[in-house]
Amino acid sequence: MPIASGVETSVEAVIRRNERGRWRIAQLTVDLQLPPLAEQSALERCRSIFEDYCIVTASVRQGIPVEVHLHTGASDGTHTAHRI
Repeated sequence: MPIASGVETSVEAVIRRNERGRWRIAQLTVDLQLPPLAEQSALERCRSIFEDYCIVTASVRQGIPVEVHLHTGASDGTHTAHRI
């Protein structure tokens, strides 16, 4: 049986205000619901695969770089982009 067969996933986000009163994601909780497995090693393998392949988990843990580009339009129709 493939390890991913019958797996259901849910994610819960906890949001809190930071020191400046802005809402931020404080924690993500991932629940993986697996079919009955006979061996503990299968559970460990599932966890390992999730940790290795989950794009969101790895990205958040490593810190996602964010670039913000501010675009301004002039009255003559030209536009200027500013990287901030």
